Amino acid sequence: MRPGGESGGGNRVNAPGQVNGGSGAGGRPMSWWRGREWPLQTPSTVPAPPSVAERFPLLVTVQVGAALLLFLHFLTAMRPTEFAWTFTYPWILEAALAGHLLGPLVATMVFPSGRATFRLFGLLPPLALALVQAANALVLHQLVWWVFALGAGLLWGVWAIQLRLARGRPGWALALAGVNQVGLGLAYVAVVFFIVTRARLGLHHLLDLQVGGNIDAMGPARHLVLVTIGQVAAYSLGVLAVVGWWPRLLRLAPPPDSLLLAGAIALGCGWLSFDLLAERQPVEEYLQFRYHLDGVPHPWPRRFRHPALAAALAPSLPVRRESVWRQGRFRLPDPAPTANVVIVRVESWRADLAQSLMPKLRAWAARGVWLERHHAQANMSVPSNLSLHYGIFPWLHTRFVAAGYPSVWLQTLASAGYRLSCVMSPEDSMPVPNLPLIVVPKRGKEWKAARDVLDTALEVWRQPGPVFLDTYLYVTHFNYFFPPAYERFTPVVPDDGVDYTMLLNMDPDLLARMTNRYRNCLLYLDDLLDEFLRRAETAGLLERSFVLIIGDHGEAFGENGHFAHGTGPQRVQFHVPALLLGPGLSPRRVTGFTQHLDVIPTLAALLGIAATGLPGRNVLEGGHDHLLTLDLAAPERLVLRRADRMTLFNLPPDGQLNWVLTTDPEFDLPPHLYEWYRPAGIASLAAAVAQDRAAALQMLGGSEEP
Repeated sequence: MRPGGESGGGNRVNAPGQVNGGSGAGGRPMSWWRGREWPLQTPSTVPAPPSVAERFPLLVTVQVGAALLLFLHFLTAMRPTEFAWTFTYPWILEAALAGHLLGPLVATMVFPSGRATFRLFGLLPPLALALVQAANALVLHQLVWWVFALGAGLLWGVWAIQLRLARGRPGWALALAGVNQVGLGLAYVAVVFFIVTRARLGLHHLLDLQVGGNIDAMGPARHLVLVTIGQVAAYSLGVLAVVGWWPRLLRLAPPPDSLLLAGAIALGCGWLSFDLLAERQPVEEYLQFRYHLDGVPHPWPRRFRHPALAAALAPSLPVRRESVWRQGRFRLPDPAPTANVVIVRVESWRADLAQSLMPKLRAWAARGVWLERHHAQANMSVPSNLSLHYGIFPWLHTRFVAAGYPSVWLQTLASAGYRLSCVMSPEDSMPVPNLPLIVVPKRGKEWKAARDVLDTALEVWRQPGPVFLDTYLYVTHFNYFFPPAYERFTPVVPDDGVDYTMLLNMDPDLLARMTNRYRNCLLYLDDLLDEFLRRAETAGLLERSFVLIIGDHGEAFGENGHFAHGTGPQRVQFHVPALLLGPGLSPRRVTGFTQHLDVIPTLAALLGIAATGLPGRNVLEGGHDHLLTLDLAAPERLVLRRADRMTLFNLPPDGQLNWVLTTDPEFDLPPHLYEWYRPAGIASLAAAVAQDRAAALQMLGGSEEP
C-alpha cells in the first residue's frame, strides 16, 4: 500500500489545473504548466527541524563563550595592568559579545565532524588552562591570573556537564538554556555596574528597582541598571534568534569521564597553588585582591594563619535582624514639647568642599552647633534616611523598607500633637509610611525645583501648632544643578551634555569639568540655604524651632578611582556637613565622630523626651571615638571607622561578621599599617581587628563589648 492511495496507483498532489487522480501514458501525472511535474511530497520526505536537544550544543557553547568574555572583562576592569592587551569599555564589550557568535557558527562549517569539534571545544580549552596555571605558578605569580584560570576552568566544566545532562533530553536542554541566559544577563549587568561604579552589584541594587520609589534614590546606579537590563534583553533575543535560525548544528559528544577527571585534578592543583602565589604578592596587591574579590572563594593564605588572628575572627553569636531593627522607646514630658523640628536634607553633600565654598553656611555655623566630623550611616540615600528617621542601623535595609514599618519616633511626635510633613521634589523617595509627603511639582530646571521646595517648606513651617518638617533638596545630586549666573568655576560640562553614560568614560578632563559643576552647585546652594534661614528668622520661626541642616551622604570625585556615591568606603562618600540651630543652643563645634544614628537622641533631648534603647547618643554630650557605616559598594559591607584606621567587614544575612581588611581612613596603607600585615605585625593586626569587631557587634546589638 502506498501512502495516499491504493496499491499500484492513487491520488497525487497535482499542479494547478491538473485533474486529480488522472494519469497519462505510463502512469505519469499530466501537467499543463510548462510541462513540469509536481512531485509527490509525503511526510517521509520533509526533513524534521532539529530538536532543542540537537541545537543545545551550539547554544551552550555560545553562552559559555559569552560568560568567559564577561569574566575576562571584569578582571580587566579590576586589574587593567595585567590585562592591558584586552578590549576596553564601553563599545568593544558589546562588539565582542556580538562577534563571539561567529566562532561557534563558523565551526559548524569548518569542522563538520564531531571529532574535530571535540578537539576544538572539548580538548583544547582544558589544555590551554593547564598551561596558564603552570605559567602563572612559575613565571607570572599573579592572583588575578589564578582567578582567571580557575574561573575559566569552572566554565568549561559547566559546559561539559550540561552537554551530558541535555543529551537526548529536550526538557533538560530547554531548562538549562534558560538558566544560562538569565545568569548571563545578570553577569553582564554586574560587569558594567562594576566598570562604572567600582562596586559589586548586590541584591539590594536589584531590589531597589522593586521597592516603592527607591528607584529614584539609586541615582546613576538606577539608570545604569535599567539601561543595561535593556541591552541584556536585546542580546538574549539576538542569541536565540541566531541559534534558532542557523541551519547547521554543532555536533559534539560530551567529554569522557577521564577528561572530566583530569580537569577536576587540574582545578584542584590550581586551588592549592594559591598559597604559593599569595606569598609572592606585595601586601597592597593582596589586599586589593581581598577587597575586590572577597566574595570569590579562596584559601586562607599562610601569612594570616596566626593564633591571635584566628582568635579575633572566631565565630561569635550571630547578629540578629530583630536586634538591629529594634527602634527606641520614648516617654513624653508633661507638658508636651511645642518647639518645631525642621530637618533640611541635602543630597550628595560633601563636607570638605562645603566648608571651602559656602561662606554663608560658615557664618550660620558660628551661631549654632557645628558637627565637624559627622558621617552618614550609608553612602546612599535610602539607608541613610532610615537612620535619620528610625534611629536604627540600616542593615538589610531593602527588607526593612519592604516590611513597611512605621517610625516609632514620628509616632511619638504625632501623639504629642505635632503635624508631620516631608516636602520634596519628585526625584526623592521617603520610605517612611507615617511621614506624609508633599511633592512639589517640577517646573523646568532642577535648580528651580530646589527653590520651590524651600518656599513650600516655609509655608508649612508658618502654620500654627508644633510641626515636624523634613525637607529634601535634590539640587546637589548628579548632574549637579545650578543657574547660569553661578557658573564661576569653568570649564564645565554643559547641561545638555551631562548623561549617565559619561560615567563609562570618566577621564581626567571630564572629571575636572564635572567637579566644577559640583562646585558651582554648592555656590548656588549656599545662597539658597542662607535665604531660607533668613526668611525663617524674619518670620520669627527660628526662635521657636530646632533646625538641622545635614547631608544624606557624601560624594567622590576620583578618590581611589571612585566617582559619585555608593561606590566605595572612602571617607568623602560619608563625611557630610551637619549644622544644628535652635533656642538655647550655645555656639560650639563638636570635634568627635557623630553619625545619623545620633540625630533622634539629640532631638529627643532638646525636646525633653526621654529616649532609651537607641544605638546613637546626644551629640551635645560629645562625639564618638568610632562609628559604624554601611558601604553599598558591596553586598553587606560594613565599615568600622576610627580616627587612625577603618576596618571593613561583611555581614551576610546569616549574621556572622567577617573581616575583609583594615586600612587608614582614606583607604590607603601607610607604613605603620603596612607593617601589621608582615609576619612580625600580625599580632597587632589581630588586636585591632578584635577591637573593631567587638565595637561593631556592640553597635549591632551583639553580645561582645568593645
